[in-house]
Amino acid sequence: MVASLRLLIVIFGACLLGLNYAAAAIPACSPIVPAPTLYVGDTSRDSKCDWNTIQDAIDHLPCQGAKIVITNEHAWKIPLTIADRTLTLIGSNDSNNCGAGLAGDGVPPASGAVVTIDGAQETTVSVLTITGTSNVTLRYLGITGGNCQTCAGGGIFFGGAGSLTLDNTTVIGNKGDIGGGINMGPSGNATLALLANSHIIGNSATFAGSGYGGGGGIFIEGNTHLIMVADQTQVISNKAANGYGGGILVMGPAIADIGSPGDNSHGADTAGVVTNNSAAHGGGIALIASSIYPNQDAVLDLFTTVAARPVNVQGNVATINGGAFYLKPYQDSFGARSAASMCAFNFRIEHNAANEGAAIYLDSPSPSSGAVVNGLADLNDPNEAYCSNAVGAGFGAVACAADAPCNEVSDNTAQDIHFNPTSGATIFVSKDTGVIARNVSLRYNRAGQLIHSVGASDSILNTTLIADNQVTQQLILGESADFDFGNSTFAHNTIGADHVFKLDANSYLTMYRSIVYQPGKPTVDYAGSGGLNIDDVLSNDITTLPVHAGTVVSGDPLFVNVATGDYRLRAYRQNGNIAASPAIDFVASADTGLDLDGDAYNQPLPALGRSATPRDLGAYEAQPIPDRVFGDAFGDPVSLVH
Repeated sequence: MVASLRLLIVIFGACLLGLNYAAAAIPACSPIVPAPTLYVGDTSRDSKCDWNTIQDAIDHLPCQGAKIVITNEHAWKIPLTIADRTLTLIGSNDSNNCGAGLAGDGVPPASGAVVTIDGAQETTVSVLTITGTSNVTLRYLGITGGNCQTCAGGGIFFGGAGSLTLDNTTVIGNKGDIGGGINMGPSGNATLALLANSHIIGNSATFAGSGYGGGGGIFIEGNTHLIMVADQTQVISNKAANGYGGGILVMGPAIADIGSPGDNSHGADTAGVVTNNSAAHGGGIALIASSIYPNQDAVLDLFTTVAARPVNVQGNVATINGGAFYLKPYQDSFGARSAASMCAFNFRIEHNAANEGAAIYLDSPSPSSGAVVNGLADLNDPNEAYCSNAVGAGFGAVACAADAPCNEVSDNTAQDIHFNPTSGATIFVSKDTGVIARNVSLRYNRAGQLIHSVGASDSILNTTLIADNQVTQQLILGESADFDFGNSTFAHNTIGADHVFKLDANSYLTMYRSIVYQPGKPTVDYAGSGGLNIDDVLSNDITTLPVHAGTVVSGDPLFVNVATGDYRLRAYRQNGNIAASPAIDFVASADTGLDLDGDAYNQPLPALGRSATPRDLGAYEAQPIPDRVFGDAFGDPVSLVH
């Protein structure tokens, strides 16, 4: 009786304003008629419950913006439908009473899901279907039991316009054709936001048709904007066994902004924001440009929001290609194009695996004209037109902490489904695509090659450390490809082939202000002529390089400590003598910028007397220690640089 009276008062108040909750267009709540909080539970025994079922509460919403608190007085095993509603569904941890002992809108004291909405393995609809103009927030809920393997969205299908927000909510263990956990196929503009303590876990996309389907955890298309920037948020252990994007599939013109540090509550090996997912193509994330209209790009922005815990795409597996990322641009026979691009700043890509492209696979558009780079993986370079320092700025993007591993592509493995090593690359770059990296380390990867670039593709790496990788073939392999390496250090890689680089006659290599130190390995195996532009390079072998007297030299770069992975340059005074890397103060001042440590370039070491050539070679610039420049020592060496 009390509950019925409260609901009648809410409805009567709306009617006084000339509003009617039963009308086709539900009015917005207002300060005069504030958003009510309705309670759903067992009305047969609990007089404080307004409705006996969740669907009744949704259907009889008195005004847009109302809150519906759901108790565990029933086991909720039935799919739900929301159409043209703005509402919040809230799980209550009070299993015995509606409204008793709850603060405000029923927020429980603990984080995470406390009430489960189970689709009961229904095979014809999603657990939750949202259509029309709807803005829905799910709070403290679990969405599970979806088994509609012919449906778009096993757990949730959003087919309207508006927004879907997950707050302390888990979408777990659902199956759907495209979008095992969530399918965002909106009719207009839509936003999918994952707030703190929200997880997409163990869902499966059962897609087995032709074309591009999948999205084990999340599928987004159309004018959808995915936002994942909150802490303790994660897409983990989802599958798209026959499709694309085990964790997330972004179909252009959809956009994903991902900056969450992930969930560190269950160990570092699976803490990444997108982790432990699997697919045929793009174990972690797949980006596929629209093939319907030109300029419908699929875009991923990856950035860090917690300095001590950089964003991490980690431990994902592709049975065919693209362990962490798969990118597929589009181009029709008339030259109309849509791009697939990822912009990653202050990131980690680690422990992923695939047959080809263990970390990144850039697929070529079809047909391909060779005129434009349509697929792009930008790793930390703000100079590219697709990406800039503004990436993530509106979501609190920050630089990594000084002691946090950052801007690394590491420990990725090229392997088959039986864990046998393959001849695939860590990064595979196809025709009409490109990879750009600046201030990035590529280390401890295991593959056939580190980078394999084919067709009219570009690989541009600046201020990079390429060290401690294990490859069964060449470190860098180019087939009709363009490479540009500047301010980079290649060292201590285990290389199975006879040369560090192998280029066919149609490939080009530009290298400047760099170090290649792979004792026992000639530098370049080049089948052409005139395609090598090499200047200001120190290498263990220069017999395979163009002769540039004084600027292409052979020698030991004198690293600080190869055994511990420290590839900075040494300079020290001992017994009155100075020993210094020949790469220190090698060339005249060049572009200012910052080295791999974030220190300034063009720092002369006065003790060497080379002030006219203050720029070092390689990824690190030795930083002089001023109070030791004129000092002397007898016995132990005294370093002259940081």
